[in-house]
Parts: sequence; structure tokens; C-alpha cells
Amino acid sequence: MSGPSGDGSVVLRRMFYIWRLVWTAFAFAALSVGGFMLATTVIPMVSLFVHDENARNRRAQYIIRESFRVYIMMLRVLGVMKLEVVGAGKLPAGRGKLIIANHPTLIDIVLLMALLPDTKCVVKSELFSNRLMGPVVRAAGYIRNDYEPEGLIEKCRETLEAGYNLIIFPEGTRSIPGKPLHFQRGFAHIATMAGVNVQPITISCEPITLVKGEAFYRIPDSRPTFRIEFAEEMLKELIVSALNLEDIAPEDIDSDEALFVEGLGLDSIDGLELGVAIRKKYKIKVQGSKEEIRAIFGTVRTLARYLEGQESN
Repeated sequence: MSGPSGDGSVVLRRMFYIWRLVWTAFAFAALSVGGFMLATTVIPMVSLFVHDENARNRRAQYIIRESFRVYIMMLRVLGVMKLEVVGAGKLPAGRGKLIIANHPTLIDIVLLMALLPDTKCVVKSELFSNRLMGPVVRAAGYIRNDYEPEGLIEKCRETLEAGYNLIIFPEGTRSIPGKPLHFQRGFAHIATMAGVNVQPITISCEPITLVKGEAFYRIPDSRPTFRIEFAEEMLKELIVSALNLEDIAPEDIDSDEALFVEGLGLDSIDGLELGVAIRKKYKIKVQGSKEEIRAIFGTVRTLARYLEGQESN
């Protein structure tokens, strides 16, 4: 039999649930209204006398980014969600990178656009003929996905060479909870042809919400925490925690610094422990000849690239 304090706790949780449900509904309405205002008023006005296409794109992208930043801040202030970013210090320096990310929820693109400067993305061609979103995606210079493969790769290459970041969800659709990720290989062709750096990002949400096939109003019992992790920063955190490196912080590790002997100074025992930690976290076993494994574990960057390639298989 529960006492008064227990009953009060249940009532408070229920009230907070209703609070989040109401503001979640408001947030989706605000997203639609905001998109309409951007498409019909704000972006056309600020782009009216700008004749250079690149300048129009950057102006529209800036407005979209700031709008999404305000939107995410509103969700956090209202208690609808929490947001954690691992490797946030890398964000301002990111230019001309191919951003590949998993796609577990409905607002992943909103989160990434709010965080990353000068960013374009590949979007469904149907959005270009949409009355609401068409003017927005055209003004921002986003890339439609119905080009022939060679044409799409060329458009992406031009975008990256112009100094924009480019977001691609290699799965091609939202992830389904509990099922393994299946990355399409188009992003690898783009990275190879354009000769650019790939920045893997992992998005997670706990408890999960806004997933594929689920209505937005089916919110979890507790406030969800969205976590955005940059692959190399995740590995640095894993190295420090798995090996108990008390005198070293993740940000002290350079991505191109040697992990063994010189540089960070890890030994063979550390290597075994790190391999076990990677297998637990990523469900990936690092395999190969001694020379190949030595190269894989050479630096944080080479290890991140190996894990990225394994996830795309």
C-alpha cells in the first residue's frame, strides 16, 4: 500500500507527462506554421535582392539553422526533451565535410541542421514540389535525390568543394528500433569521388520516441534524451573510460596521435582491453593480420574509419 508521498509522486509524473504531451503537440504545430512563414515570407524577403545563387543559399541556410536552434531551445526549456552533444567543440571547425548519420527519429535533421554551420542535405524529390517545403529547400540549395547516380555524385561533389557540409543518411530512411542498421554505399562513392573527409555521427534517443511508423503523440513515460556523438570523440571517451586513463581527458587525445608506444603510449594489454570494449559497444570484432590490426589501431582516426566501414557492410 503506497503512502501519501508515493501517491504525490505518481500525480507529479502524470502531470509532467500531460505537460510534455501538450507541448509536443504544440511543437509540431509550431514546426508547420514556422515552415509556412519561412517559405512564404521570411526567406523570399531576405533573398529578394540577392542575385548570386550561392549567397542566397547561405542566407537561407543561416535562417533555417537559427530557426531550428530556437526550436530545439524551446523544446528543451519546455521540458519536452534533453540534448547531449559529444564533441561539440568540433562543430565550428567543420567545413566541407560529408556528414553521415543514422536516422532513428523524426527530428534528426532538425537537430543536425541546428548544430552544423553551412550545411546542405540530400532530400526527397517530392519536397521540391511541396507547396510548404518546396520554396525552402530550393532557396537553401538542397540536393534532390532523384538524379541519376552520376549526376547525384557530381552535385554532392560540387557542394562539398564549395565548402558546405553535406548531410546524408546512408540508411535512406528512418531506422527501425531493434533492427540492425543497413547502410547504402552511395555515401562511400561520394566520399571517394569528392576526396573529402567523412564525419560519422551517431544519434541516439533514450527512451526512444518519434520513430518510424509511430504517431508523434505517443510519447514515452519519461522525458527523452537525444544524444549526438561524433565518432572520433566517442572513441576518445571509450579509450579513457575503458583503460582508466585518470590523467588524460578525451579532449587531450589528438585524432592523428599514435595510440601505441609513442604518442598516447598504450601497450598490448591496453590493446586487448580496448578491443573488448569496442566489441561490447559497437558489436564489432576487429579482425585481420597483425599488420592490418596494427594499422587499424594506429590512431583514433584510423580506428574510427575502420568501424565506420564495418557498420556500412
